[in-house]
Amino acid sequence: MPYTYNNIHYLNFWPEIDFLKKYISSVYNISTVLPPTLRLSRLGKWVFAFNYASDYVQAPATPNATFILGSKSIEPFSLSIWEDNTENYNEKLSSSLG
Repeated sequence: MPYTYNNIHYLNFWPEIDFLKKYISSVYNISTVLPPTLRLSRLGKWVFAFNYASDYVQAPATPNATFILGSKSIEPFSLSIWEDNTENYNEKLSSSLG
């Protein structure tokens, strides 16, 4: 069973991938799991999204995002950079990035 204390989550078992996706989505209130070809990184207020796929993918940016490079629809083998000052967004994103 999962154990939680002060935003630390401990799973004392080896979960199946479907359970893990649902658990992480529920903990961070993420409505969808990111595609495996999308990588996120953060530097201060900037969020970098790298698309390693041969198809377009959608950036997990909020409506308040200000795109510095690219757009919400990230081109194949490209990146987007945005700034988002939405309350708690940066905290949730950094927690989900590890």
